[in-house]
Amino acid sequence: MNRQTSIELLRLVLMMLIICHHCIVHGLGLIGISSISDTKCVLTDFQMPIAFLFNSLSICSVNCFILISGYWGIKVSKKKFSNLISILLFYTITFVIIPAIVQDNISDALRFTLFISHSPYWFIVDYIFLLCFTPMLNLLFKFSEKKYINFTLIGLLIISCYFGFLWQNLANHNGYTLLQFILMYCIGQWLHTNSVVFSKKVSFIIYCIPALIGGIISYFLYVCGYSNLSWQMTNYNNPLLILSAIGLFLFFKQHTYIHTYIHTYIHFLARHALAIYLVQSSPYIGGIMYSIIREYNITPIHQNTIWIFIVVLSILCVITAILIDIIREYLFKFIQSKIKLIWK
Repeated sequence: MNRQTSIELLRLVLMMLIICHHCIVHGLGLIGISSISDTKCVLTDFQMPIAFLFNSLSICSVNCFILISGYWGIKVSKKKFSNLISILLFYTITFVIIPAIVQDNISDALRFTLFISHSPYWFIVDYIFLLCFTPMLNLLFKFSEKKYINFTLIGLLIISCYFGFLWQNLANHNGYTLLQFILMYCIGQWLHTNSVVFSKKVSFIIYCIPALIGGIISYFLYVCGYSNLSWQMTNYNNPLLILSAIGLFLFFKQHTYIHTYIHTYIHFLARHALAIYLVQSSPYIGGIMYSIIREYNITPIHQNTIWIFIVVLSILCVITAILIDIIREYLFKFIQSKIKLIWK
């Protein structure tokens, strides 16, 4: 089943939002408000409420990305699986292992040679885990009775949102887990099976309102001195963020008309969406970006324009990653052609 162009555009938008989220959390150090990190928060008191709201509008992106996969369903094949592994290996060598060697960090370089079990890319690892379950999940939604499907989905929501988000149960304590990916995949399948549709206006409200409510609650918890609870609001299994992801997906799903002139370009760019994440989230590139953001924010005159700067920097990162991935594609094709010649 082919995805419509608006959803391919959404995948690019989601990658932009993920980069913006990383820049706020790691670059400006929003994660530093919690006890889980020793990152220094460089946000001013004036910037704090904006950071919480901006981050809340961005952080639903991971949930939405998996929801897209669930809506159309993943058909696992040897070719698709091996292609994903080869892409992960390429970017791990290029942007993780080689920089570690250059920086004389041999222990890290050796550790990252185990590029799946010791990968810095938690998202890809959980996505690979998800692939192991998608054939079974696809069969569940294709052949099971509606009452059993609903029972499974409600059970996953209770485990993730009530036990996980609210009470920090280890089954899914923060949403950075396989169970969260299974939940979002199932939600996507459920939306498709039930042909759920809302108007653009309603879908946009479903995206914005929960995200803004989550951001406001998170900010006031921080102001009241409950920093860890404030950070907990950013967990992916927060029901507000799950609802926000659904709204964002349905909003783009309603945009069925996109001019044919840019149709091909959107599909071409979206093909490189994964590379955007792999380049930006690498310890080396990410570290450079976050340092630039921190240095920029030190100057008082720049503090009012930091949000524009983050967006511009994110766009530059997207363009760079796409160019790198185009080179990777040509390199892979060249290697494959040589292998075929050898084996003839």
